[in-house]
Amino acid sequence: MTRPPFLSAMFLLSTSIAAQIAFADNAAPATPQRALVDVTWIQARIDSPRVCILELGPDIRRYRQGHIPGARFVHWVDDITEPADQARYTVAPPEMIEALLCRLGVQNDTTIVLYDDLNSRVSARMFWTLRYYGHKEIRILDGGRNAWPTAGQEFVTETTRVEPREYKIVSTLKKHRICLKQLRNQLGKPGISIIDGRPAAQYTGEEPGKVYHTGKAHDQRGHIPGAVNILWTDNFREDGTFRSPAELSQMYEDHGVTRSHRVIAYCNEGLHAAPVWFVLTELLGYDKVQVYDESMAQWANDRELPVRQGDQP
Repeated sequence: MTRPPFLSAMFLLSTSIAAQIAFADNAAPATPQRALVDVTWIQARIDSPRVCILELGPDIRRYRQGHIPGARFVHWVDDITEPADQARYTVAPPEMIEALLCRLGVQNDTTIVLYDDLNSRVSARMFWTLRYYGHKEIRILDGGRNAWPTAGQEFVTETTRVEPREYKIVSTLKKHRICLKQLRNQLGKPGISIIDGRPAAQYTGEEPGKVYHTGKAHDQRGHIPGAVNILWTDNFREDGTFRSPAELSQMYEDHGVTRSHRVIAYCNEGLHAAPVWFVLTELLGYDKVQVYDESMAQWANDRELPVRQGDQP
């Protein structure tokens, strides 16, 4: 059956609009739940110059053994932490992140896709870092590195050739981070939820807290007064994918963490607080969530700061 000319024109126009909308997915601001992507999403955009895939890891040898086609490697400590404070894993200064993104061929409007084989903790940390420095288009591969072969796809061994690009950080979104002085001023105030993302034994003080990548134990045991304990891994299913928004929402609400609260997340060094921030901000749409970047690496090593032991806030 032949369409009348005006119907054919309308059909072509609607098809074109649909295609533009589909491609505009890269350009639209990230909204809750859209910050996660799957293998199919990556496959549809893997050759796009507007998309940059980053593998984060502790050793480039793993990357060279196999990675997602087109992915570039980022060292999870050396590339994204303050060189003078790596022991506490604090965020790198803006000029360092600028230089990294230039080297990776990223521009300000590039959509950055992150993955790792550390249960997405480093991807969440990098996501927070990029958002802190104002980058808008960021995604995490749900399920991490293992999602690619699980979906039947093969890794490649060729190192991705990258043409450096100009990148400029134009703003720092300080609302995503809280410092020691600000946190102390918030203790005991109504409408504040403080989340300790560490294992329960570290929260209670049965075991000392330790910085993840150095293993150094803190001077004091226990948690920041008023903090509730929500283990960072509780945000994930056994296969490494994030739990559903309904499950996550219920989990946080069960701990008294509601949308009306100002939420502060911490751990031992800011790394494991990042998945908490990511879930609340990007998947559940909370709008007042901060990371205490220095976390217990600072708090528990200052004898003048209070700590509480036991399983109560």
